[in-house]
Amino acid sequence: MKISIRTKLLFFLLAVLWPFSLSAQDFKVENFRENTMDMAAATSGVKDLNGTPAALIRFAVRNNDFEFEANNGIIKTEKKTGEVWLYVPEGTKRLTIKHPTLGVLRGYELPDAVRSKVTYDASIVITNVIDTQSLITEGDTVGVQAVTPPVTQPVTPPVTQPVTQPVTQPAVINPEPASASKGLDAHFLANAGFNAVGLSGLNIGIGGELGMFYVGADYTIGMSKVEGVAIYYNGDLREAYDYSAGRFTLRLGVNATSEGMVRVVPHAGIAFTSINGSKKGTVSASQAQFDKGYCTSALVGVSLRLMLGDTFCLYATPEFSFAVSPDDVYKTLKEADSSIKSWGEGFGLNIGAMVRF
Repeated sequence: MKISIRTKLLFFLLAVLWPFSLSAQDFKVENFRENTMDMAAATSGVKDLNGTPAALIRFAVRNNDFEFEANNGIIKTEKKTGEVWLYVPEGTKRLTIKHPTLGVLRGYELPDAVRSKVTYDASIVITNVIDTQSLITEGDTVGVQAVTPPVTQPVTPPVTQPVTQPVTQPAVINPEPASASKGLDAHFLANAGFNAVGLSGLNIGIGGELGMFYVGADYTIGMSKVEGVAIYYNGDLREAYDYSAGRFTLRLGVNATSEGMVRVVPHAGIAFTSINGSKKGTVSASQAQFDKGYCTSALVGVSLRLMLGDTFCLYATPEFSFAVSPDDVYKTLKEADSSIKSWGEGFGLNIGAMVRF
């Protein structure tokens, strides 16, 4: 049986065009971008098989019959009104998007590999106007503009020849991603360091972050000491003391740079300094009057954090505090030795490490 040249040519064209017909689609992906202000991915609690929090890709769509595949798999799919939410593993780079009537978009390359706990927004735009009209149903109300068929309106002019009014092609507006509920990212903090200027000593603290706000409390175990301070009454030596101090501080700050490796957290707070004296000797019997004192201070500062991953950072916190309440013990120390500086005010520098949970 002989096959004609025409039949062979037909088979050849079918073989060449068949792969293209399988991958044809009447839609495209537009406006793929990272949404840095949305915390939906971070607060979803969706994780992959290794326990790593998922990334979230939200597609604004006109029809919810789209199906998705990813090179690393899909963890979870949620279809909402006018949107499809895809939870995918960190590092996902390619998607395959399918629709029963609009075709298949294979191997769509994402602009960047997605990151854990980050939300991304994109739009699926139908490029075939006829298919757009056929897919609109009563339930599709998000991002859709009704398409009005062209109308030719006859006009009766003074002349006998009819004039046809030009027809304007209806515009198709691309859908924008629908807004999603935004949660607040919360972390518990623990830090340990050393206060190097002013009241020097070990510093330990705890705190928390809620969105961009920071609140913390810490205590400095003072190592600065003043020894052998003599107390006089009417010119006669009565008592001698060694003094040390400790300070409890409350802080409230704002995370001015919530992203990036280096973060800046300006803050203000209030500090309570406890000055403790240990009596070293008594020349004549008298009631101890200068064995303890307190000083309240207000402070301002800025915490500079170097992020080493999501859970660990190094910090340096320069700050200035000034006394807002009198301290009789310090006044006595100042009279005894004018070179003694107040532990309740002045510059300070706190350096150390912090863990975020």
